[in-house]
Amino acid sequence: MANEFNHIKEIYELIDTGLKIGLGALISGITTYFITKQSHKHEIKKEKFNQKTKILNDSIEIVEEYLISCHRLVDFWYGCSNKELLKNLNEKHSDELLSLDKNYINNEHKLIKALAYFNILGLENVKTKIVSYDRKMVNKRNEILTVNKQFPIRKDIKTFMNNLDEIKKSYYKELNIYFESL
Repeated sequence: MANEFNHIKEIYELIDTGLKIGLGALISGITTYFITKQSHKHEIKKEKFNQKTKILNDSIEIVEEYLISCHRLVDFWYGCSNKELLKNLNEKHSDELLSLDKNYINNEHKLIKALAYFNILGLENVKTKIVSYDRKMVNKRNEILTVNKQFPIRKDIKTFMNNLDEIKKSYYKELNIYFESL
């Protein structure tokens, strides 16, 4: 009987140890699963954030190059309107105008990529601001270089510059709103 009792006790201890180990492993496995799942979700979220930030930075860089080229061209127009240079553009000023205009055109073509990026990010308001800026710029450029072939008076160029600055400020404001939402 003592042997039987010891045998039953050993079986009980074996079952008890097996249950403890199994239950511990089960709890550990379930915990690891949920922690890994949460960690994976966090990594995906982090990667999406990094991709959006990279796309946004690339877009902003393209737009900034475009805005700088616009500013330089408009600044040249302003200088010409101030000095009435268009009537007597010498070779130096003519070459400078062509160079500034070519730089503007190159950056305007690159702008298409930034606008596509803004679409990807869902930044319709930002895109609209830049398109509005570009339309005003294209219209003024065409007016000066192809239609009238003369620079507007200084006051008109200054008003045009102020209008562009207002659009640029609203563009930066929209970008700031987006950055705050990230």
